[in-house]
Order: sequence, then structure tokens, then C-alpha cells
Amino acid sequence: METFRDGTTRKRRCLPSLSKHLKDYPRPVRTSCRHGGKGGPFFMMRYSLPCLLLVTAAVNPAAQVNLVRNGNPQAVIVVPATTQSDDLSSAIRDLQVYIQKMSGAQLPAVYELPANRPAIVLRLGAKGLSEVGYRLRTESNHLLIEGATEAGVVNGIYGLLEDHLGIHWYIPGELGEYVPRRKNITLGAIDEKREPAIPSVTGFGGYQADPPKGAEWRRRNRLAGFIPYMHYHNWEGLIPSSERQSHPEWFALIDGERKWQLCTTHPDVIRIATQRVLEYFERNPQAKTFSLSPNDYGKFCQCERCRALDRELGVDPFAPGGQFTDRLMVFFNQIAEQVAQRYPDKILCFYAYLTHTEPPLKVKPHPNLMPVICHTPWEFCHAHAITADCAPSKRYRQILLRWRELCPHVGIYDYYGHWQWFGQWPLVHTLKIDIPFYAKAGIEHLHSETHDDWWTQPLNIFAAVKLAWNPNTDTDALIRDFCKHLFAESAEPVYRYFTLYEDLMANMPLEAKNHEDWWVYPSAEAMDKGRKLLEEAFRKARSEAVKQRVRKLQLGHHIYTIQWQAATARRASNVMRAWEADVRLIQAVQELQSSGQRDIIDMWLALRESQERGAEAQAYVNLLANAGYTTTEERERALREAETRGTDFARQLGCITEWQVVGPFPCQPGELSRPDIPVEAVNPSQRFPAPQGEVTWQKVRTDHPFGVVNLREVLSAGNGVSEYAASWVKIPAEPVSLRNGSNDGAADWLDGRMVLSADVPRGLLLDEDRVSVAGVSGKWHLLLVKVIDYGGKHWNMAVRFTDRAGRPLSVPVRTEPPDENRR
Repeated sequence: METFRDGTTRKRRCLPSLSKHLKDYPRPVRTSCRHGGKGGPFFMMRYSLPCLLLVTAAVNPAAQVNLVRNGNPQAVIVVPATTQSDDLSSAIRDLQVYIQKMSGAQLPAVYELPANRPAIVLRLGAKGLSEVGYRLRTESNHLLIEGATEAGVVNGIYGLLEDHLGIHWYIPGELGEYVPRRKNITLGAIDEKREPAIPSVTGFGGYQADPPKGAEWRRRNRLAGFIPYMHYHNWEGLIPSSERQSHPEWFALIDGERKWQLCTTHPDVIRIATQRVLEYFERNPQAKTFSLSPNDYGKFCQCERCRALDRELGVDPFAPGGQFTDRLMVFFNQIAEQVAQRYPDKILCFYAYLTHTEPPLKVKPHPNLMPVICHTPWEFCHAHAITADCAPSKRYRQILLRWRELCPHVGIYDYYGHWQWFGQWPLVHTLKIDIPFYAKAGIEHLHSETHDDWWTQPLNIFAAVKLAWNPNTDTDALIRDFCKHLFAESAEPVYRYFTLYEDLMANMPLEAKNHEDWWVYPSAEAMDKGRKLLEEAFRKARSEAVKQRVRKLQLGHHIYTIQWQAATARRASNVMRAWEADVRLIQAVQELQSSGQRDIIDMWLALRESQERGAEAQAYVNLLANAGYTTTEERERALREAETRGTDFARQLGCITEWQVVGPFPCQPGELSRPDIPVEAVNPSQRFPAPQGEVTWQKVRTDHPFGVVNLREVLSAGNGVSEYAASWVKIPAEPVSLRNGSNDGAADWLDGRMVLSADVPRGLLLDEDRVSVAGVSGKWHLLLVKVIDYGGKHWNMAVRFTDRAGRPLSVPVRTEPPDENRR
């Protein structure tokens, strides 16, 4: 008999080594705790909030440390004589530089404490502190900055500069910092011990505009020394996909083909994966974690052995809403048990993500396993806090608490910056609830995916770091200080600008589902109000620095407005206006780049996103414009015609809509121009050998208004294959333009002569390949197009003819060889 977590017992035959994975592992010690919000009661580890100020009774209330008087240095900085890390050296330099910026006085750094002189003393090896925690305390005329490690001392230096001297680094670079000015700097009695509320905090952007400045910003905001947790998608690191050719059985059988995920029940996969983990810890004894996260893909193996395991567990991951978590837990447990025998303190992380977000129903996770729950913007709600009554937030809260009951180690992967949305993504109203919730629940690790949208989403990044150290941070005061410190005389309109969108998002209806609902939520009036508030801020600006900061906000709002226009047009099914906004976006991003303003938004992502959307949109707009639809209104009318006319509309654009298609044939990168069939002539009745059996030509007609042929629907195939499409066309004797768009690359032959080849992985872009060709008057010419599939969701093609000016050219087409070509 087997007892499951739900209390049921069953007599059944288990797969080998399965039963031991259903046992109860030792549970973490917990104490009952009732959450004060809407989440109800839950259990948590014994955990306090050590970030809170701890004042000891030994403090001398009369103690003072005079650092600077009348612009002259009074104190010295006593630094450790031992070898210093780069972070500590940089922090000491910042301590000198920023006190000098404040007062004009530079404090000298010395190795020995001078008699009868005020001093800031840096001490290593303090007891009772974590690797990143620190203590500030005054003794007589000395301020001691103590840490167990150099990282703790680094964080203590910035704790002094920020919390006691009022210096802030809101955004990387000089424009993003605030330094108050004073001629005298005196510290009163201090005794405080600080630890982060969440033991490990990582992420928060790399600042691609200037990576050293990104690292500098993180250090200055007390992110030095946090232990990195490895949890990225890593099955490629366990067994690389290059092994698929020699060992296809190691990889997941998905829809009849071996894909890049692993077959987690294969004994070799379990053995090799375990060995990879052990080898990693042997090479990296200082590492605390290793990632077992599957590749970034929601589908998993369908082989009979894996499906038998699902049946043994009584869990069907392929049912509607089904999850693969139980199956994965069996795989992870087998690895964790063997690793724990040699490395009992190592943690194996994995993403709770996509189709394995929910906790397991049957299998108990090994205590050394650590789920890292992905708070994805497309599946969960970011407009409302984790304690809210909206359905996605409720589900997220329940998932977190259930994982927390099962596992002593739990992490969170959140999205405080957006990888695709470069405008307002205002989350402070949720962060001030979510992060304290994480701390109370005993979350061990918080990783934020944040991108370099520093002048459109700065408050998310800054507030999240402060809350991770101190969940009691007053975020309303934080926003006001941000505006007052960086925007001075323009602070009030800037404050109203940021709170305009923060309040809008906070008041979204509970029915809002995901990030796309926020994209279209602000009204045109709200967008215009935001623009006017920044205009007011610019008018009020007096100093050049404030003008530069407001100008960055304005440029960011311009990008935001264009993205909003595209999103609202798509939501309203106004495709043409969405395309035209996409074209404006790529132009605006390129202008931003050429102006040197590379720190406002994540330029690398913005260029990629705008080019992907903008290039596709530009192709459609140009195609319609060249067809005589020169205004927006005319192009909108053309799209309405396209919906009803289909094939006729495509022919009007010069598209070929009828083909003979054969395949698939094996085809790897570099093999596109190698023919698998005769290219000089086509016999539609001919058959060809292929790995899946004989294949023959089949007629295909597309009713897509732009002539797109969906090859995935025509041929059952996966990646690493190609197909051939043939038609006979009559083209003029004078040169015309043959234009291809395909996913992925394509090669064209005209009467057996290759005229075009583009062997590249890519998405479909109309008219991307162009070549000038000429025919013989009155003759039928064989056009043969080969398209390779590198993998992915789409495999398609579109071919048309135009004149040399790009105007559509409708040519006669047939799918049977003419008499003179028939063989």
C-alpha cells in the first residue's frame, strides 16, 4: 500500500525506484503564523525581519563623531590592512569622494588608528552577522563600520552614506544621484545592526549602456556580496542538444519527434545529469546551488516510459490545466538524493514555471530542492498585490504558500522591469505589499528580471532594492524624495506624472488578467495628461541638470506613447494603425540611439523589439502603398477588402497562391542550396524517398490575402527539414522583381537555374528577398522554391512578382506542367 499526500492509499505496481520518491522527507521546523492580509493563515519557517533597527542599551547618547567642520576634514578612515576586494576598494573611494562632494573635504584613508582623532573605522570578522549584514556603532569619537566579510563592510559604508548622510543613487550615472551640500558633518550616537529581510537578492539589470555603471549602482544600493543562486534554464548544460544525433532516446519525444527537452525517465539521462551536478560541485566547491531548470519550453516527453510514470503517479499532465511538476519531482529527487550523499548542504534550484508552476500533487520534493516561483506577467497579475482578491493574484498566493509548506528553500523570480514594454510599468503599489509578504513567508531568494528602462521604470528598481533590505520602507516618501532630489523646482509635476500612472494601475479592475491589459488601460486623456505634466516640469526647470533629467523623461514618454498607440490599435483590431505605430516606434528608437540617449530605455531590447515588429509592419505598409493605397484610410480600406476577398486580393498584389508542394526532406544549415529533387523539371506524379516514407507532390492553394502558405499545415514535420513548392509562371521579357518572404530561409530556381538563396534562420517578412529576373515572351517558366525549417512555431512562405518600381505584377500561374514542359 502507498500513502499519498492527499491521504489516499493504493495498492499498485510501481516503476523501479519510484516508491522511494513518494516518501516523506524530513520537514523544516515551522512555527504557526497568521498573515494579516487576505491570504489567511499559513506556516512559515522561524524567520524574523532582521532588517529592523536594533539599538543596544550601551549607546552613549552624548557620543559625537565630527567628520567635517567648516569644510575641513576632521576625521580619518581606518581601512583594513588585509587585501581588499575591488568592491571594498571602490566603496572606500566612494566614501572619500562623496563626503568631499558634500562638504569639500576629503577624509584621508590610513591603516592605523591615530590617537585623539575622530575616525571611521572599517572592521572585518564581526560576529553575529551574515555575509552581507553590517553594524554601525559609535564609540567615543569613532564610528565603527563592522561586517563579518568585506561585503558586509561595503554595505555598511553605503548604509552610512545613504541612511545617515542623505546621499542617494537612484539611477546609474551622475544625473541619477543626489548629494546634499553641507560644510559640517557630525554623526550622533549610532548603534544599528542591519540584515536584508530576504537573504539573497540578485538581478536588477546589467545596464547595457555602460555595464560598469550598472555594477556600480548595485554596489551603492547595498547589493554587494549576495550569494548568487543558479536557477537559469539549464538542461542544455546537463546534456547538450548536440547529443541528439547520436542519442535521440535521451531527448523528449514530443508530437512524434525528439525535441530539445530531456526524457526524464531514461536511466542514462538520470545518470548523466547526476554526474554533471557532482562534477560541477567538485570544480566549484564554493558554489551553493546548481540549476536543474528545464529548457524554456512548456512541452515535455510523451514516450511510453514517461506516460507510464504519469499513470503510476495518478497525475495526467496532458489533461486540460495539467502540470508536469510531479513527473519532474521524481527526476529531481533522484538527482538530489545522490548529490546529498556527497554534498548535503548544496541546493538544487528549478523554475516553477509554465507547465510546472503548481506544486506537486503526489511527490514530496527532496529538502535540498528549491523551487524558484516565476511571477510571470502573462500568467499572473502585476496590477494587484499578492494579497488582492483578483483571481491571478489569489492563485499566485496559493502557489507560493503551498510550495513554502513543502520546501524549506523557496525563491521568487519576478519582473520589476519589462523585457518588451519600455514605458510606464508602475509597480511600487504592489512591491510595498509583495516584498514584505515574501519576507514574512520566509522566501530565501529574490531575483528580479529588470531591464535598463532607467528613466521610464526607475521607481520599481529602486523601491524593490530598498524593500528587500527593509520591508517597512515608506514608499510614498521614497517617491517624493526621488522627485524632490532629482527634479528640485520641477518636483511637483514630476511627482504627479509618476503617480498618475501608479494610481491608474493600482485602480485597474480585478478582472484585469495580465500585462497586456495594462498596456491598453490608460486613456488617451491620461496619456496626454502625462505629456503635459512633463512639459510643465520642463518649463519650471532652472538648472541644466534638471532640464536634462526632465528631457529624458519626455523622450521615454514619447516611446511609451507610441507603444501605447500600437497596443490600443491591436486591441481594437485596427491592424493598419498598429502597423503604422510599429513603424514610428522603430524610427523613434533609432533616433534615440543616434542622439546618444542610450540610458533612457533598454536600447538593445528596444532595437530588437521595434525591428521585429517594425520591419514586418513596414513591409505590409510598403506593399499596400506600392499597390496604390497611399493614405492610412486607403490602407485600412484595403485591409477590410483583404478579409473578404482573400485569394483575389493576394493575386491583385502579385502573389502566387497556387503551388505543387513536396516534402519534407532532411535539411541542415548550409544545405539549402543542395537539391534533393530534380530542379530542371517537375513531374507532379513522381515520388521521392524520405525518412518517413515516400513523399509525393500535392496541390496547395492559399486564401491568405498576402499569399502566405502555411507549410506546417501542409506537411507534418519538425526542425531540420525542407520542402519544395513549384509553379509555372509567364513573366515578361523585360526584367521584373521576384520577391520572397519565408520562415526560415529559402532558395529559388527558375528553369533549373538558382537565382536566389538565403540560408538563415528568420521569421516571415514579406518581400525580404528580391532578385531581378526576366522571361521569354509567351513561355511558361518553372519556378521552384525550397524553404528550410530550423524549428519553432512557424514554417511558411510568400512569393510575388512586382515591376522594378515595386508595383504589383499579376502574372499567369498554373500548377500543372504545360505540354512543352511535360516529361
